[in-house]
Amino acid sequence: MFIDIESDDWKEKVNAVIENTAAGHLGIRIVEVGLDHVVLEMTITDKSRQPLGMLHGGVSMLIAETAASMHAGVGVDLSQKVPVGIEINGTHVNSATS
Repeated sequence: MFIDIESDDWKEKVNAVIENTAAGHLGIRIVEVGLDHVVLEMTITDKSRQPLGMLHGGVSMLIAETAASMHAGVGVDLSQKVPVGIEINGTHVNSATS
């Protein structure tokens, strides 16, 4: 499946693909993609918070992995090759509650 980032319905197609995944369960949605960027959004809810009310660090990593994986597929014929993440590392420098 080749994703044409210039088409009007690419965003809906990508969001439909992630609907039944961990990213979909947390409400992560793709907003914009370009050859050099991807923009995702997610409302912080109780599903994504740790016990002190801040965004769970693991969710931050899930967002980063989702963005990287989605962008890796831009311009790739996904019926031939599917890029996947094999390693992720992160440092949390600030907290978020909303």
